Amino acid sequence: MAASSSTSTPKTVFIIGAGASKEAGLPIGSELTKSIARALDIRYDRRTGNTSGDHIIYGAFGRIAAQDPTHIDLVPSLQHAAWRIRDAMPQAISIDNFIDTHSEDKQIELCGKLAIVRMILEAESNSALTVDHLRGNRPMNFEELESTWFNGFFRRLTEN
Repeated sequence: MAASSSTSTPKTVFIIGAGASKEAGLPIGSELTKSIARALDIRYDRRTGNTSGDHIIYGAFGRIAAQDPTHIDLVPSLQHAAWRIRDAMPQAISIDNFIDTHSEDKQIELCGKLAIVRMILEAESNSALTVDHLRGNRPMNFEELESTWFNGFFRRLTEN
């Protein structure tokens, strides 16, 4: 029978506010709601081919609709849910709050979560915190973070 150790290693938790990643190029809440509103302004003109909104989110609508062929108007229905979110974002406290307020509407929830994921992934890929696995596992570029609070924080974590 193994004896349990009477000494334990203390664990440390750092709680960092949501705006802390701004210096690295990630959006704060108000910027996120603006980018979500733009992404969910999904329109397509069959005559001219002009589009607005995020084509990846719109493509996801099509893939979701293909899983339920009995729901023939699902893409337009999701598009209208996206427009409801788009129209509400200027007055919303946050996208999370808006989704929570409309938790009974599964299409609002789906569109909102798709938009959050899409906009965060896009922001992360353009931020100083990105790690590019597609180009040979390029590690994080700490030089880009030299003048930010991240650099001092990383040093304190790794040097005694």
